[in-house]
Amino acid sequence: MDDVGEYSSLKIENIVASGSVAEAIDIEYLSGVLDGCDLNKAKFPGAIYHMKNPDIALLLFSSGKIVMTGISDNEEFQEGLATIVRQLNELGIKTIESP
Repeated sequence: MDDVGEYSSLKIENIVASGSVAEAIDIEYLSGVLDGCDLNKAKFPGAIYHMKNPDIALLLFSSGKIVMTGISDNEEFQEGLATIVRQLNELGIKTIESP
């Protein structure tokens, strides 16, 4: 992204987005079938998914909520959200209509 208003030395480099994509996510199942998705409940209650394209990280919780990090712009956010929703649906996890 370009500069931030009058603060030309500042640049937006990491956007964090959060919200719900499903009523529930079976994170144990997901971590076993989705490449780049790791789960260690002793250390953290969610699955950590390192998406390759776009290159962002997601925290996925059994409640159906997600946190997306490492996003650089709105286009990358839209692409990442569409990708995770598609992947969840392909794995049999029903997503909500408007995440």
